[in-house]
Amino acid sequence: MASHHWSDGFVRAALWRAAARALAALLTALAPSMPVQSAEVSGPGVQVLAAAEVLEAGETYPEQLPPESAAWQALRLPDNWAGTRPGYAGYLWYRLRFDGPAAGQDTAVYLPGFSVNAQLWVNGEALGGVGRMREPVSRHMYTPRLAAVPANLLRAGPQTNELLVLVVGYRLLRCGLGEVYLGPADTLQRAHAWRFFWQITGVQASIVVSIMLGVYVLMLWWRERSNGVFGWFGLAAIVWGLRNLNLVLTDLPWHAALSNLAWSRWFACGEVLFIACFTLFTWRYTAQLDPRAPPSRLAGKVVAAYAASGVLAMLAMPADAASWRYLLPLSAWGLGMTLWAQARLSRAAWHVRRTEPVAIAAAGFLYLMLLAHDTALIADTRQQGLYHLRPYAVLPLFGAIGWLLTRRYLDALDAAQRLSASLHSQVQAQRQALEHNFDRLRLAEREQAQAQERTRLMRDLHDGLGLHLLSALQQARAPAADPRLLASTLQDCLDDLRVAVDSLAGDERDPAAVLGNLRYRMAPRLAAAGIRLDWQVEGEVPELPWLDAPAVLQLLRIVQEALSNAVRHSGAQVVTISLRQRETTLEVCVQDDGRHAGITERAGGRGLPSMKARAAALGASFELSGGPAGTRLVLGLPLAR
Repeated sequence: MASHHWSDGFVRAALWRAAARALAALLTALAPSMPVQSAEVSGPGVQVLAAAEVLEAGETYPEQLPPESAAWQALRLPDNWAGTRPGYAGYLWYRLRFDGPAAGQDTAVYLPGFSVNAQLWVNGEALGGVGRMREPVSRHMYTPRLAAVPANLLRAGPQTNELLVLVVGYRLLRCGLGEVYLGPADTLQRAHAWRFFWQITGVQASIVVSIMLGVYVLMLWWRERSNGVFGWFGLAAIVWGLRNLNLVLTDLPWHAALSNLAWSRWFACGEVLFIACFTLFTWRYTAQLDPRAPPSRLAGKVVAAYAASGVLAMLAMPADAASWRYLLPLSAWGLGMTLWAQARLSRAAWHVRRTEPVAIAAAGFLYLMLLAHDTALIADTRQQGLYHLRPYAVLPLFGAIGWLLTRRYLDALDAAQRLSASLHSQVQAQRQALEHNFDRLRLAEREQAQAQERTRLMRDLHDGLGLHLLSALQQARAPAADPRLLASTLQDCLDDLRVAVDSLAGDERDPAAVLGNLRYRMAPRLAAAGIRLDWQVEGEVPELPWLDAPAVLQLLRIVQEALSNAVRHSGAQVVTISLRQRETTLEVCVQDDGRHAGITERAGGRGLPSMKARAAALGASFELSGGPAGTRLVLGLPLAR
C-alpha cells in the first residue's frame, strides 16, 4: 500500500484521540473504565476464536498466502493496532485454529469488529471478501461480516481447521480485529443481524431522520427568516446527518475526485460545524426562552472563530502521526462550547420549568453521556469491535427540539387562524355596517339629487317659463294688446316647458336623439315662420357618458336659443342643425342664411351671455360667427370629461 494512503482518515482518529484526552475529567464522572469485552455470541456449537497468531504482510496487498515457516507471533484477540503496533499501516495476517463442527451443521464464521476491511480463507480456500482490499480500500470500520463455510472445506477433529484473516488498516484509525466466532449459521446470523441493525441500519435511519428534520425546520425558517433559532437548528441537523455518512459509506462514489483521506478531513469538518451550529442554536433559543440569558455578541464571535479555525485546521493539518497534538486546543475549545451550551439549556430549563426545555436539557445530558461513552471507546487501545452509540446521541435531542419548534410553529399557526377568524368576523360586521351606511348614503344621495333636480327645474322654469309668462301677462293687460306678440310669447312659454320636460329623460346619453326631439318640437314653429329646418348627421354619433339630465337641459337651452334667435331676428329662410364627430369632440352646428345682425349685433342682450355660460358649464367650446351669408354657431362637446 502506498505510504500516502496510510493516513487515510487520520484526521477523524486524531480528533477523537485529542477529544479523549480533553474529556478525561468528564469520563471520570460519566464513563468509568471500559469493561473487558465479553463474548458477543454464545450457545451450543459456537466457538469463540480468541487465540491467534499474527504476521505483518507489509504495505502491499499479498498475492499469496503466507507460508507455514513464516515468523508468526502469538496474541489474543481482540487486537487493537493502536495498542499492539502503534503507527502501523498496511496488511496483517491473522491465523486461528478451530475444531471441526458437528456433522450436518451449516457453519458460518462471524467477525463482529474489524477495520478497515478483511478477507477470509478456510483451510487455504478463499471465502471471498466484501469490497476492495486494494486502494481505494472499502471502508468497513463498523460493518460486521458473516461468511458461510462450505462443509467440504471442514475437517473433523479438534484444532484441525485453519482460518486466515487478512486485515488492511490505516495509521491513526481504530484498526485491528475483534474476537472471531465460528458455529451454527442460524445462531451467528441472529447476532450479525442485531449488530448490523445497530451499527448500520439504525445509523442510516438516523441520517435520514436528521436530514429530513433539518430540511423541515429550514422550511419553517424560510417562512420566518427573522427567527435564527429555526435556521441554526436546521443547519445543525443537516450537518449531523451528513457527518454520519462516514459511518455507513463503504465505497465512496467520488473516489476519482475525493480520496479516503480527503473524505476523512471533510468528515472532521462536519464535527466542527455541527458543534458551531448547535451552539449558535442554543445561544438564540435560550435567549428567547429565558430573559436571564440574553444573547451576547462575544459568544457569536467565539463560535465563528471556532468554526473558521477548525475547518482550516482539518483541511490544512499535516498528515503525520503526531498531528493529534495540534488538535488538543481545538478539541478543548469544542468541548468547552458543548458544555457551555448544555449549561445554558439546563439553566433555562430550571428557570422556565416547562416541559419542552426540560426535555431538551435532559436529552442534552444523554448526548453528553453517549459522547463520553464513544470517546472512551476510541481512547481505549485494548478493545476492538465495541458498539458505537454516538450516532444516536442527538436523536432524543433532535426529537425534543423538533417537537418544540413544530409545536411553536403550530401554536403560531393556530393563533394566526384564530386571529384570521376574528378579523373575518370583524370584517363581516364592518362590511354589514358599511352596507347599511352605504344604503343610507345612497338614499340620502338620491333624496339630495331629487331635491337638487327639483331646485334646478324650479330655477330654470322661474328664469325661463316664469319670465315668458310674466311677459305674456303684461302684454294681455296692455290697453292695445297685439295678439301676434302675445301668441309668440305664449309659444316661447310652451317651448320652454317642452325643453324642460325633455331634459327629465336622464337616461338618454345620445346627443342625436336629444337634439332630434328638440328638432321635432321646434319644426312646427319654424315652419309657421316660413323657415325650413334641415337636419344633418355625418357618420356615427357616439353617446356621451357624462350627458346627464342637467347637461341635457344646458345643451337644449343653447340650441333652443340659437333657433329662437333665427326665428325672431335673422329673417332666414333655412336653418340647419348638423352633428359630426371630430378627434376629441362632437361638433353641434346651428347655421342660418339670414342677416348677420340676427345674433351678433344683439351682444348686449341676455341670450348670448347665457349661451356662453351654459357652454362653459358643459365644458364645451363655443364659437359664434356671422356674415352676409348668415350666422353660424359651433358648439364642441367633449367626448369624455
